[in-house]
Amino acid sequence: KWSLHKDGYKQYNLHKNKKSYIMTAHRSVALAFIPNPDNLPLVNHKDENKLNCYVGNLEWCTESYNIKYNGNCLLYTSPSPRDRTRS
Repeated sequence: KWSLHKDGYKQYNLHKNKKSYIMTAHRSVALAFIPNPDNLPLVNHKDENKLNCYVGNLEWCTESYNIKYNGNCLLYTSPSPRDRTRS
């Protein structure tokens, strides 16, 4: 059974040899199914939905890519009327 991490990610509590390990679902999926030949450190959610851990929605990335990607994906807000009138 999964639980929700304070940051909004699905996480699992795994047990081995009487030790407990917490692993996020998106990282588990990426480790199992997405090649990482460049040894990139982070897993990005392409649609920015932290609960969507489908393999097609995940990609390995660098920290700088992940920071730049955040908020610039599918999220579009139209300019406010005030912004549209500025020249």
